[in-house]
Amino acid sequence: MAKILLVTNLWTSTIGGAERYVFQIASFLQSSDRSNKILIGVRTRDQSTFEYLSSKATKFLPDVEILQLGHPTEPFASAKITAQSIASIKPDIIHLNFPDHRFTAHFLFPIKKTRIPIVFTQHIFPSFSAKGILGRKHMLKMAALAGTHAIAITKYNQRYINKYYWLSRLHIHSIYYGIDHQRFSPIPEKGKKILRKKLDLPVDKVIITQLARLADAHKNQSTSIRSLSFLDRPLLENINLLLVGEGESKSKLVSLVKALHLKKYVNFLGEVNSPEKILQASDIFLLPSHVEGLPYAVLEAMGCGLPCITSKLPGMIEALEDGKCGIILPSTTPQDIAKAIQELISNPKKRTSLGNKARARVEKAFSEEMMRTKTLALYSQILGTKQK
Repeated sequence: MAKILLVTNLWTSTIGGAERYVFQIASFLQSSDRSNKILIGVRTRDQSTFEYLSSKATKFLPDVEILQLGHPTEPFASAKITAQSIASIKPDIIHLNFPDHRFTAHFLFPIKKTRIPIVFTQHIFPSFSAKGILGRKHMLKMAALAGTHAIAITKYNQRYINKYYWLSRLHIHSIYYGIDHQRFSPIPEKGKKILRKKLDLPVDKVIITQLARLADAHKNQSTSIRSLSFLDRPLLENINLLLVGEGESKSKLVSLVKALHLKKYVNFLGEVNSPEKILQASDIFLLPSHVEGLPYAVLEAMGCGLPCITSKLPGMIEALEDGKCGIILPSTTPQDIAKAIQELISNPKKRTSLGNKARARVEKAFSEEMMRTKTLALYSQILGTKQK
Protein backbone atom coordinates (compact mmCIF):
# COMPACT_ATOMS: atom_id res chain seq x y z
CA MET A 1 0.00 0.00 0.00
CA ALA A 2 1.20 3.52 -0.85
CA LYS A 3 0.05 6.85 0.58
CA ILE A 4 -0.18 9.57 -2.06
CA LEU A 5 -0.89 13.23 -1.28
CA LEU A 6 -2.11 15.30 -4.26
CA VAL A 7 -2.08 19.06 -3.63
CA THR A 8 -3.83 21.83 -5.61
CA ASN A 9 -5.58 25.23 -5.37
CA LEU A 10 -9.24 26.03 -5.92
CA TRP A 11 -9.97 29.74 -6.35
CA THR A 12 -13.67 29.53 -7.19
CA SER A 13 -16.53 27.05 -7.00
CA THR A 14 -15.74 25.73 -10.47
CA ILE A 15 -13.62 22.72 -11.31
CA GLY A 16 -10.84 23.75 -13.70
CA GLY A 17 -8.14 21.89 -15.59
CA ALA A 18 -5.74 21.42 -12.66
CA GLU A 19 -8.51 20.04 -10.43
CA ARG A 20 -9.70 17.69 -13.17
CA TYR A 21 -6.13 16.52 -13.60
CA VAL A 22 -5.86 15.77 -9.87
CA PHE A 23 -9.13 13.80 -9.99
CA GLN A 24 -7.79 11.83 -12.97
CA ILE A 25 -4.53 10.99 -11.19
CA ALA A 26 -6.47 9.91 -8.09
CA SER A 27 -8.72 7.65 -10.17
CA PHE A 28 -5.68 6.09 -11.87
CA LEU A 29 -4.10 5.34 -8.51
CA GLN A 30 -7.31 3.94 -7.05
CA SER A 31 -8.07 1.67 -9.99
CA SER A 32 -4.50 0.34 -10.16
CA ASP A 33 -4.40 -0.72 -6.51
CA ARG A 34 -7.37 -0.44 -4.14
CA SER A 35 -5.01 -0.63 -1.17
CA ASN A 36 -3.50 2.76 -2.10
CA LYS A 37 -4.41 5.56 0.30
CA ILE A 38 -5.16 8.70 -1.76
CA LEU A 39 -5.44 12.14 -0.16
CA ILE A 40 -6.22 15.40 -1.92
CA GLY A 41 -4.97 18.51 -0.16
CA VAL A 42 -6.55 21.74 -1.39
CA ARG A 43 -6.15 25.42 -0.64
CA THR A 44 -9.41 27.31 -1.06
CA ARG A 45 -10.66 30.87 -0.58
CA ASP A 46 -13.33 29.89 1.92
CA GLN A 47 -15.16 27.01 3.53
CA SER A 48 -17.95 26.91 0.94
CA THR A 49 -15.42 26.47 -1.89
CA PHE A 50 -13.76 23.65 0.04
CA GLU A 51 -17.13 21.98 0.61
CA TYR A 52 -17.90 22.31 -3.11
CA LEU A 53 -14.68 20.54 -4.08
CA SER A 54 -15.20 17.89 -1.39
CA SER A 55 -18.68 17.09 -2.68
CA LYS A 56 -17.40 16.80 -6.26
CA ALA A 57 -14.46 14.64 -5.25
CA THR A 58 -16.39 12.25 -3.02
CA LYS A 59 -19.04 11.80 -5.72
CA PHE A 60 -16.51 10.42 -8.20
CA LEU A 61 -13.83 9.21 -5.78
CA PRO A 62 -15.63 7.97 -2.65
CA ASP A 63 -12.52 6.50 -1.01
CA VAL A 64 -10.38 9.62 -1.35
CA GLU A 65 -9.80 11.81 1.72
CA ILE A 66 -9.97 15.61 1.21
CA LEU A 67 -7.82 17.92 3.36
CA GLN A 68 -7.98 21.72 3.66
CA LEU A 69 -4.51 23.29 3.51
CA GLY A 70 -5.16 26.99 3.90
CA HIS A 71 -5.70 29.89 1.49
CA PRO A 72 -4.14 30.32 -2.01
CA THR A 73 -3.09 33.93 -1.34
CA GLU A 74 -1.29 32.96 1.88
CA PRO A 75 1.35 30.58 0.50
CA PHE A 76 3.70 30.62 3.50
CA ALA A 77 0.91 30.03 6.03
CA SER A 78 -0.51 27.31 3.77
CA ALA A 79 2.93 25.73 3.46
CA LYS A 80 3.13 25.56 7.26
CA ILE A 81 -0.27 23.83 7.46
CA THR A 82 0.87 21.44 4.74
CA ALA A 83 4.09 20.63 6.58
CA GLN A 84 2.07 19.77 9.69
CA SER A 85 -0.31 17.59 7.68
CA ILE A 86 2.60 15.79 6.04
CA ALA A 87 4.20 15.08 9.41
CA SER A 88 0.93 13.50 10.49
CA ILE A 89 0.12 11.61 7.27
CA LYS A 90 3.65 10.49 6.33
CA PRO A 91 2.88 10.11 2.60
CA ASP A 92 5.12 8.11 0.28
CA ILE A 93 4.78 10.65 -2.56
CA ILE A 94 3.63 14.28 -2.70
CA HIS A 95 2.30 15.52 -6.04
CA LEU A 96 1.92 19.32 -6.35
CA ASN A 97 -0.36 20.92 -8.96
CA PHE A 98 -0.23 24.71 -9.20
CA PRO A 99 -0.67 27.38 -11.88
CA ASP A 100 2.73 28.95 -11.27
CA HIS A 101 6.16 28.39 -9.78
CA ARG A 102 5.72 30.53 -6.68
CA PHE A 103 3.30 28.08 -5.09
CA THR A 104 5.53 25.13 -5.97
CA ALA A 105 8.59 26.75 -4.42
CA HIS A 106 6.70 27.86 -1.28
CA PHE A 107 5.57 24.29 -0.74
CA LEU A 108 8.91 22.67 -1.52
CA PHE A 109 10.93 24.57 1.04
CA PRO A 110 9.18 23.36 4.20
CA ILE A 111 8.83 19.78 2.96
CA LYS A 112 12.10 19.11 1.15
CA LYS A 113 13.84 18.12 4.40
CA THR A 114 11.39 15.25 4.84
CA ARG A 115 13.08 13.48 1.89
CA ILE A 116 9.65 12.44 0.63
CA PRO A 117 9.71 12.12 -3.19
CA ILE A 118 7.98 15.08 -4.80
CA VAL A 119 6.28 15.28 -8.18
CA PHE A 120 5.01 18.55 -9.55
CA THR A 121 2.94 19.27 -12.62
CA GLN A 122 3.14 22.87 -13.74
CA HIS A 123 -0.01 23.52 -15.73
CA ILE A 124 0.87 26.90 -17.25
CA PHE A 125 4.24 28.23 -18.46
CA PRO A 126 5.16 31.06 -18.11
CA SER A 127 2.55 32.19 -15.66
CA PHE A 128 3.77 35.33 -13.98
CA SER A 129 6.30 38.10 -14.48
CA ALA A 130 7.62 38.83 -10.99
CA LYS A 131 11.28 39.81 -10.86
CA GLY A 132 14.16 39.31 -8.46
CA ILE A 133 13.81 36.61 -5.81
CA LEU A 134 10.22 36.00 -6.95
CA GLY A 135 11.24 35.79 -10.60
CA ARG A 136 10.48 32.78 -12.70
CA LYS A 137 14.09 31.60 -13.06
CA HIS A 138 14.77 31.92 -9.33
CA MET A 139 11.64 30.06 -8.32
CA LEU A 140 12.31 27.26 -10.77
CA LYS A 141 15.89 26.87 -9.56
CA MET A 142 14.82 26.96 -5.91
CA ALA A 143 12.15 24.35 -6.57
CA ALA A 144 14.75 22.14 -8.23
CA LEU A 145 16.94 22.09 -5.10
CA ALA A 146 14.66 19.45 -3.64
CA GLY A 147 15.54 17.00 -6.40
CA THR A 148 11.95 16.60 -7.55
CA HIS A 149 10.19 15.00 -10.52
CA ALA A 150 8.44 17.36 -12.95
CA ILE A 151 5.67 16.40 -15.34
CA ALA A 152 5.67 18.50 -18.51
CA ILE A 153 2.17 18.52 -20.02
CA THR A 154 3.42 19.89 -23.36
CA LYS A 155 6.69 19.84 -25.31
CA TYR A 156 6.80 23.62 -24.80
CA ASN A 157 6.71 23.06 -21.04
CA GLN A 158 9.46 20.48 -21.36
CA ARG A 159 11.71 22.89 -23.25
CA TYR A 160 10.94 25.62 -20.74
CA ILE A 161 11.75 23.43 -17.73
CA ASN A 162 14.94 22.14 -19.37
CA LYS A 163 16.07 25.71 -19.96
CA TYR A 164 15.98 26.60 -16.26
CA TYR A 165 16.58 23.22 -14.62
CA TRP A 166 19.58 21.94 -16.53
CA LEU A 167 21.92 22.23 -13.50
CA SER A 168 19.46 20.68 -11.05
CA ARG A 169 18.69 17.16 -9.87
CA LEU A 170 15.24 17.41 -11.41
CA HIS A 171 13.83 14.46 -13.37
CA ILE A 172 11.55 15.62 -16.21
CA HIS A 173 8.77 13.43 -17.61
CA SER A 174 6.68 14.36 -20.66
CA ILE A 175 3.05 13.25 -20.17
CA TYR A 176 0.18 14.82 -22.11
CA TYR A 177 -3.31 15.19 -20.65
CA GLY A 178 -5.57 12.39 -21.88
CA ILE A 179 -9.30 12.20 -22.59
CA ASP A 180 -11.82 9.37 -22.91
CA HIS A 181 -12.02 8.77 -26.66
CA GLN A 182 -15.30 6.89 -26.42
CA ARG A 183 -17.07 9.52 -24.36
CA PHE A 184 -15.78 12.42 -26.44
CA SER A 185 -16.40 11.16 -29.97
CA PRO A 186 -18.14 12.47 -33.10
CA ILE A 187 -21.70 11.53 -33.98
CA PRO A 188 -23.32 11.41 -37.46
CA GLU A 189 -25.17 14.45 -38.77
CA LYS A 190 -28.56 12.77 -38.33
CA GLY A 191 -27.71 11.98 -34.70
CA LYS A 192 -26.60 15.58 -34.19
CA LYS A 193 -30.03 16.90 -35.18
CA ILE A 194 -31.78 14.45 -32.85
CA LEU A 195 -29.44 15.45 -30.01
CA ARG A 196 -30.11 19.16 -30.62
CA LYS A 197 -33.83 18.58 -30.27
CA LYS A 198 -33.27 16.75 -26.97
CA LEU A 199 -31.06 19.59 -25.70
CA ASP A 200 -33.49 22.26 -26.95
CA LEU A 201 -30.85 23.75 -29.27
CA PRO A 202 -31.46 25.26 -32.75
CA VAL A 203 -31.57 22.41 -35.27
CA ASP A 204 -30.67 24.31 -38.44
CA LYS A 205 -28.15 26.88 -37.20
CA VAL A 206 -24.35 26.72 -37.01
CA ILE A 207 -23.59 26.24 -33.31
CA ILE A 208 -20.36 27.71 -31.99
CA THR A 209 -19.47 26.62 -28.46
CA GLN A 210 -17.11 28.05 -25.86
CA LEU A 211 -16.79 25.71 -22.90
CA ALA A 212 -14.92 27.44 -20.06
CA ARG A 213 -15.33 29.07 -16.67
CA LEU A 214 -16.94 32.48 -17.08
CA ALA A 215 -13.79 34.33 -16.07
CA ASP A 216 -13.43 36.95 -18.77
CA ALA A 217 -9.99 38.15 -17.70
CA HIS A 218 -8.62 34.70 -18.58
CA LYS A 219 -11.12 33.03 -20.92
CA ASN A 220 -12.04 36.15 -22.93
CA GLN A 221 -15.74 35.43 -23.53
CA SER A 222 -16.41 39.14 -24.02
CA THR A 223 -14.36 39.15 -27.23
CA SER A 224 -16.18 36.04 -28.44
CA ILE A 225 -19.44 37.95 -27.96
CA ARG A 226 -18.14 41.14 -29.62
CA SER A 227 -16.94 39.17 -32.64
CA LEU A 228 -20.56 38.47 -33.62
CA SER A 229 -21.05 42.19 -34.28
CA PHE A 230 -18.41 41.99 -37.03
CA LEU A 231 -20.22 39.30 -39.00
CA ASP A 232 -22.44 40.05 -41.96
CA ARG A 233 -26.12 40.10 -40.94
CA PRO A 234 -27.15 37.09 -43.11
CA LEU A 235 -24.32 35.04 -41.60
CA LEU A 236 -25.16 36.16 -38.06
CA GLU A 237 -28.77 35.07 -38.53
CA ASN A 238 -27.48 31.54 -39.08
CA ILE A 239 -25.35 31.41 -35.89
CA ASN A 240 -25.89 30.48 -32.25
CA LEU A 241 -23.07 31.01 -29.73
CA LEU A 242 -23.21 28.78 -26.65
CA LEU A 243 -21.31 29.91 -23.56
CA VAL A 244 -21.06 26.87 -21.30
CA GLY A 245 -19.94 27.32 -17.69
CA GLU A 246 -20.37 29.48 -14.61
CA GLY A 247 -18.13 32.08 -13.06
CA GLU A 248 -17.59 35.53 -11.68
CA SER A 249 -18.00 37.32 -15.05
CA LYS A 250 -21.49 36.03 -15.87
CA SER A 251 -23.46 39.19 -15.02
CA LYS A 252 -20.97 41.34 -16.95
CA LEU A 253 -21.22 39.08 -20.00
CA VAL A 254 -25.02 38.96 -19.88
CA SER A 255 -25.06 42.77 -19.78
CA LEU A 256 -22.68 42.93 -22.74
CA VAL A 257 -24.93 40.67 -24.83
CA LYS A 258 -27.89 42.88 -24.00
CA ALA A 259 -25.99 46.11 -24.78
CA LEU A 260 -24.89 44.77 -28.19
CA HIS A 261 -28.42 43.52 -28.99
CA LEU A 262 -27.13 39.97 -29.44
CA LYS A 263 -29.49 38.15 -27.08
CA LYS A 264 -31.05 36.32 -30.03
CA TYR A 265 -27.66 34.80 -30.96
CA VAL A 266 -26.04 33.98 -27.58
CA ASN A 267 -27.13 31.38 -25.02
CA PHE A 268 -25.70 30.93 -21.52
CA LEU A 269 -26.04 27.26 -20.59
CA GLY A 270 -24.37 27.31 -17.16
CA GLU A 271 -22.58 24.21 -15.91
CA VAL A 272 -23.57 21.00 -17.65
CA ASN A 273 -23.25 17.40 -16.45
CA SER A 274 -22.56 15.99 -19.91
CA PRO A 275 -20.28 18.40 -21.81
CA GLU A 276 -19.72 15.77 -24.48
CA LYS A 277 -23.36 16.09 -25.56
CA ILE A 278 -23.05 19.85 -26.05
CA LEU A 279 -19.84 19.36 -28.05
CA GLN A 280 -21.38 16.59 -30.17
CA ALA A 281 -24.29 18.91 -30.97
CA SER A 282 -21.94 21.74 -32.00
CA ASP A 283 -20.26 22.67 -35.28
CA ILE A 284 -17.31 24.83 -34.18
CA PHE A 285 -15.38 25.20 -30.90
CA LEU A 286 -14.02 28.61 -29.88
CA LEU A 287 -11.49 29.41 -27.13
CA PRO A 288 -9.70 32.78 -27.51
CA SER A 289 -8.23 32.71 -23.98
CA HIS A 290 -5.55 35.07 -22.71
CA VAL A 291 -4.05 32.41 -20.40
CA GLU A 292 -4.05 28.62 -20.87
CA GLY A 293 -1.91 25.57 -20.41
CA LEU A 294 -3.24 22.57 -22.34
CA PRO A 295 -7.03 22.99 -22.06
CA TYR A 296 -9.09 19.83 -21.58
CA ALA A 297 -11.96 21.61 -23.35
CA VAL A 298 -9.96 21.91 -26.58
CA LEU A 299 -8.94 18.24 -26.46
CA GLU A 300 -12.54 17.19 -25.81
CA ALA A 301 -13.82 19.33 -28.69
CA MET A 302 -11.18 17.79 -30.94
CA GLY A 303 -12.26 14.35 -29.74
CA CYS A 304 -15.81 15.18 -30.85
CA GLY A 305 -14.49 16.04 -34.30
CA LEU A 306 -14.93 19.80 -34.04
CA PRO A 307 -12.74 22.32 -35.84
CA CYS A 308 -11.31 24.60 -33.15
CA ILE A 309 -10.55 28.32 -33.22
CA THR A 310 -8.06 29.20 -30.47
CA SER A 311 -5.70 31.93 -29.35
CA LYS A 312 -2.01 31.73 -30.15
CA LEU A 313 -0.81 30.12 -26.91
CA PRO A 314 1.81 27.34 -26.73
CA GLY A 315 -0.46 24.55 -25.46
CA MET A 316 -3.14 25.20 -28.06
CA ILE A 317 -0.64 25.59 -30.89
CA GLU A 318 0.77 22.20 -29.90
CA ALA A 319 -2.64 20.54 -29.59
CA LEU A 320 -3.70 21.82 -33.03
CA GLU A 321 -0.30 21.04 -34.59
CA ASP A 322 0.31 24.68 -35.45
CA GLY A 323 -2.97 25.00 -37.34
CA LYS A 324 -3.00 21.63 -39.15
CA CYS A 325 -6.21 20.60 -37.38
CA GLY A 326 -7.68 23.95 -36.33
CA ILE A 327 -7.37 27.71 -36.71
CA ILE A 328 -4.82 29.56 -34.57
CA LEU A 329 -5.85 33.20 -34.31
CA PRO A 330 -3.17 35.79 -35.21
CA SER A 331 -4.65 37.94 -32.44
CA THR A 332 -7.69 37.78 -30.18
CA THR A 333 -9.45 40.80 -31.59
CA PRO A 334 -13.17 40.56 -32.40
CA GLN A 335 -12.31 41.13 -36.08
CA ASP A 336 -9.90 38.18 -36.25
CA ILE A 337 -12.33 35.88 -34.47
CA ALA A 338 -15.13 36.96 -36.83
CA LYS A 339 -12.87 36.30 -39.83
CA ALA A 340 -12.09 32.76 -38.59
CA ILE A 341 -15.78 32.04 -37.94
CA GLN A 342 -16.73 33.30 -41.38
CA GLU A 343 -14.00 31.16 -43.00
CA LEU A 344 -15.30 27.96 -41.38
CA ILE A 345 -18.98 28.67 -41.98
CA SER A 346 -18.46 29.56 -45.65
CA ASN A 347 -16.31 26.49 -46.25
CA PRO A 348 -18.06 23.34 -44.92
CA LYS A 349 -15.43 21.08 -46.54
CA LYS A 350 -12.64 22.77 -44.59
CA ARG A 351 -14.75 22.53 -41.44
CA THR A 352 -15.16 18.79 -41.93
CA SER A 353 -11.51 18.27 -42.88
CA LEU A 354 -10.19 20.13 -39.80
CA GLY A 355 -12.64 18.24 -37.57
CA ASN A 356 -11.47 14.87 -38.92
CA LYS A 357 -7.82 15.84 -38.46
CA ALA A 358 -8.56 17.03 -34.91
CA ARG A 359 -10.13 13.69 -34.05
CA ALA A 360 -7.16 11.78 -35.49
CA ARG A 361 -4.73 13.99 -33.56
CA VAL A 362 -6.49 13.31 -30.25
CA GLU A 363 -6.61 9.56 -30.88
CA LYS A 364 -2.88 9.53 -31.55
CA ALA A 365 -1.53 11.86 -28.86
CA PHE A 366 -4.09 12.55 -26.11
CA SER A 367 -5.29 9.18 -24.88
CA GLU A 368 -6.44 8.78 -21.28
CA GLU A 369 -5.02 5.26 -21.30
CA MET A 370 -1.61 6.54 -22.41
CA MET A 371 -1.70 9.19 -19.68
CA ARG A 372 -2.64 6.55 -17.13
CA THR A 373 0.12 4.15 -18.18
CA LYS A 374 2.86 6.79 -18.13
CA THR A 375 1.73 8.34 -14.84
CA LEU A 376 1.48 5.01 -13.02
CA ALA A 377 4.89 3.99 -14.41
CA LEU A 378 6.36 7.18 -12.94
CA TYR A 379 4.79 6.49 -9.53
CA SER A 380 6.04 2.88 -9.62
CA GLN A 381 9.52 4.08 -10.52
CA ILE A 382 9.56 6.54 -7.61
CA LEU A 383 8.19 4.04 -5.10
CA GLY A 384 10.62 1.37 -6.31
CA THR A 385 13.57 3.76 -5.91
CA LYS A 386 12.35 4.75 -2.45
CA GLN A 387 12.06 1.15 -1.28
CA LYS A 388 15.61 0.21 -2.35
